[in-house]
Amino acid sequence: MDRTDGGNGIMSVFAGPTLTWSQQEIQEDAGFFASGGTVTEITQNGVVYRVHSFITVGVSTLTVNRQLNNLEYLVVAGGGGGGYNNAGGGGAGGLLYGVESVNPNIITITVGAGGNTGTSNSSSRGRSGSNSSLGQIAVAIGGGGGGGLGYGNIAGGSGGSGGGGGNTYFGGSPTGGSGVLGQGFAGGSGKSSGGGGATQTGNTNGSRRGGDGLLINSADIATIKMKTTGGAVKNWGFATTNLAASDFGIYQSNSNGGDPITAGSPKIYFNGSGNVGIGTSSPTKTLQIESGTTADDGLFLSHSSGTVYAKLSINNPGTSNDTLFGAVSNNSVRFITYNTERMRILSNGSVFIGTTS
Repeated sequence: MDRTDGGNGIMSVFAGPTLTWSQQEIQEDAGFFASGGTVTEITQNGVVYRVHSFITVGVSTLTVNRQLNNLEYLVVAGGGGGGYNNAGGGGAGGLLYGVESVNPNIITITVGAGGNTGTSNSSSRGRSGSNSSLGQIAVAIGGGGGGGLGYGNIAGGSGGSGGGGGNTYFGGSPTGGSGVLGQGFAGGSGKSSGGGGATQTGNTNGSRRGGDGLLINSADIATIKMKTTGGAVKNWGFATTNLAASDFGIYQSNSNGGDPITAGSPKIYFNGSGNVGIGTSSPTKTLQIESGTTADDGLFLSHSSGTVYAKLSINNPGTSNDTLFGAVSNNSVRFITYNTERMRILSNGSVFIGTTS
């Protein structure tokens, strides 16, 4: 039996937590307007937001310390579990988002768990995901379980998004579960269909592929920033379409407490053609590593013990520019073709060709 439980948190495509954020002056103290959850700053279309995310299944609180006239929220319920024995896919958890005016108070946050998969022919449908809620403001309904394999209970379950139709020992077309209006779509109908997603109906008849989950669009630079409140360390962030159209980068601030995007440099960079650069934001090859100013900058291979055994770098960069390749430790360098050793250079400089001694 393949175990295909529904997802719980934001790291899962099919389910997520409750998120809230308010557009306020970012220089203010982090807890001045609201506190609770994990606080992250993001920039969208040049506007900085403070996000309070809740990703652990269970109940917690968001404390609102003053009147918020534009509290935006995103609530995602737990996804439904898949049906028994590779049958129907579980539906995505219901998704709700909006803007609310909130008075100072303590709001109960509930993050729903994903549903378990069906376990046998007698209980073959996957279990529905649990609801997620932002107090009484928004309640997202858990995704429906996928239909299973068996003689009965093979239709997809209803939920935030419906589970896909299961599989049957007999002929017929098992139906997909229905979704909640405004939260998700129905699961696909037919044998072993996909569960519904947040933005479209699940695929039908054997595809098992679900509808699309959460989709975020931006007409400008889209960023996610992770900053510490103390400012004693360098910060990290992600950005797309920042240096050029269709690019993506992982950035680090140039100084402690700095902004990783506007006052930082890309450490790993993907250009619009898919080339990857490490140490460079203009890679012209599939993978390009740009070293620093010494021969100790480059590509190094090490063991889990921490010992560096091999390196590929440039000697005296900018002057001789010779290539350095070989062993750093007191070990041999071996050359193989067709997975067979053809030449060996010992640490003392002796060379063996066609023999190992």
